[in-house]
Amino acid sequence: MSLFTDKFVFFKVFIYFIFVFSGSLKWLPIPIDLTLLSLLVCTALILIEIREIVPLKKHDRPIVILITVFSLIFIVSNLYSISTEYAKSKTLAIILNMFTVVYPIIVFKKSIFSELKLLMYIIGGLMIIALFYLYLNNMFIIFHDSELLVDKVPTYLVIGIMLCACFIFSLASKLTWYVAVYRLSILFLLFQLGGRGPIINLVLSLIVFFTLNLKNYKINYKTGFAIGTLFFTILIFGENIYTFAFQNVDFERFNIFKAGNDDASLSVRGNFLEIGLESVLNHPFFGLGIGSSGFILDGADVSNYPHNLFVESMMELGILAGLLYLSVYILFFLRNYSISKRNKDMLILFIIVLLFYLEDNKSNSFDSWRCSIIWIMFFISEKRYKVGIAN
Repeated sequence: MSLFTDKFVFFKVFIYFIFVFSGSLKWLPIPIDLTLLSLLVCTALILIEIREIVPLKKHDRPIVILITVFSLIFIVSNLYSISTEYAKSKTLAIILNMFTVVYPIIVFKKSIFSELKLLMYIIGGLMIIALFYLYLNNMFIIFHDSELLVDKVPTYLVIGIMLCACFIFSLASKLTWYVAVYRLSILFLLFQLGGRGPIINLVLSLIVFFTLNLKNYKINYKTGFAIGTLFFTILIFGENIYTFAFQNVDFERFNIFKAGNDDASLSVRGNFLEIGLESVLNHPFFGLGIGSSGFILDGADVSNYPHNLFVESMMELGILAGLLYLSVYILFFLRNYSISKRNKDMLILFIIVLLFYLEDNKSNSFDSWRCSIIWIMFFISEKRYKVGIAN
């Protein structure tokens, strides 16, 4: 039996995924820019599929409209931006973000969850192999020593959040020994990477997942046996497990309250937020325009951001735009809460959106907002086939 439910659907999902996450693949020795190449292929697929467009669910249209309007406001703010260099690159990024919204609406004509799950398993498997190679050769230091970090290689935070997404997708599969090994490998590597944000966001997302999925869990002898086995394994081999899995993990970094004063990362971001909020108070209505966050934070026209999309949107566009950004996610979570409780595939995608939303407000910028938008659009696209099409 083929791994692919539909090879052409898999290709459409794959090339869309490559387009969005091509920035993390710049280190590959490919003679042509991967973003441009995947953009051209995605455009060709749009032209092929544009003859017939499957409409969105009525409740999802406002979300798509809000993202589009928000992006257009960003671009229009070029008229008064105090930035020139950073504004140019950010404008291009915003256009690519808008393309991220358009592609799935036109191209996806049937359910894509099976193909997406397969793709995430492939990505997860390749990442596990590569990261274990680095771990066994004592090369994880490259993620934490700026002098050793290879140019264009994804940071440990980028790798960590994708590992978290792969872990969540594995919850769509029945627990077998190889799925268990896959999940444990991801958790092991996450702690070795030392990404505080991805791990905390994964824990929060899993709490929501298990809470919404609670009605599907049944306590029987198999569940009791599994829980008992886990308890006695930890009781008997706890010290060995800790020595093997966590001996190199700095748990002090995970204590945000205790590490705050000594952690350079937290102090820098805290300072950024303080400067950003001060700028919002000084320019509350329209902000200072696209790309201005670099000027605000560094006093120079460079690429920089406050690591919080809500604050960034207010810095560059004003308070109303910040509320517009928040409304995208408020609408999404409120309107899709019910269907996510009823359908496990939709719940997986719902939790991935939550995972990336949390990461956006801890580490990211609107330059790469499409890494979050893609999951919203996967959800909206899949919803058309899970609950029927509204006229």
